[in-house]
Amino acid sequence: MYLYRVDKRYFEVGAEIQPQTNFEQYMDEESMKVENILNANRPVQIPLRKDCLFLFFELSAALNFFRKYGGYVYEVEVDCHDIYHRGDMNKLDNLLDLVRFTDEVDILTAAGNEYWKGGTHTFMPCYEYLVKSCIVRKCLVEPSELKSFTDNFEITKSTNSDFPEVGEPVTTAKCEVIHLIFSSSSEIPSFFPCGNPLSKYASMSL
Repeated sequence: MYLYRVDKRYFEVGAEIQPQTNFEQYMDEESMKVENILNANRPVQIPLRKDCLFLFFELSAALNFFRKYGGYVYEVEVDCHDIYHRGDMNKLDNLLDLVRFTDEVDILTAAGNEYWKGGTHTFMPCYEYLVKSCIVRKCLVEPSELKSFTDNFEITKSTNSDFPEVGEPVTTAKCEVIHLIFSSSSEIPSFFPCGNPLSKYASMSL
């Protein structure tokens, strides 16, 4: 299974990425409270979240994270037996909002349990995978490309039905795409198979 990892660490192709277990020390009080709620209510077979490696299901989500925090963007391969959980990150945002407005344990516990539920998701889910480890297939973006990337692209999630001006959509009506809006005629990075670089819009099917 191929997923995406944003990481400050550099890895060669073929290298194994293990969890970076110290991320909690950089969290603010509210975010740490979210982590504590999630860990307290996690299924028994899943390790503490700090002992898991977090991967993005969608390249668009990984690139948006890269725009905010930098690092390397990797395409990675995961053994299905090494996957602990697939969670909708929008539910983390919902839990964070609740943490800011209530101390009711029952409400916060219910919201934490929502993240761990299988088969439920928000209107436009943004999935993260909690895994044991992964193997690097390729490096898609390097830290040195952050400024150019941020200056030249706006990335949004959409569906084919939202793209009448782009041209003919791909066959699946609800196939998710990365919508790249070019703010200048700068060169398109090599990792985007976008087709005609002279067009204002380009889309890449996931």
